[in-house]
Amino acid sequence: PPQGGGGGCDSSGNPRMCGFGVWIAALGGASIQLADMAVTHGGQAGLEHPAVLMEADGATGPGEVKSYIRSSAVAFSMQGALVATGGAAVDISSNVIYESYDASTVFVDS
Repeated sequence: PPQGGGGGCDSSGNPRMCGFGVWIAALGGASIQLADMAVTHGGQAGLEHPAVLMEADGATGPGEVKSYIRSSAVAFSMQGALVATGGAAVDISSNVIYESYDASTVFVDS
């Protein structure tokens, strides 16, 4: 959690000093549905964990979306903000991503 007067994870107020935060993950065949929310100071530097990870490898029908992040904000992330992998459809729409460190901000791999 943020501490100190600077609004960061340490007294310097530098978000880069916040190396370990929340890691929201849907692994294997699990689904994740995030909408109208904010994730700040997420991700885990050095552990290859972005703030939000969707491993969308569960079977879906044509046009079916099992996992999504919609109308949300991801800010001050370590190890990237959003990673989506696997062959299933995911919906990433109407989001704002601000200041991501140590990896690609958004990485999509099918």
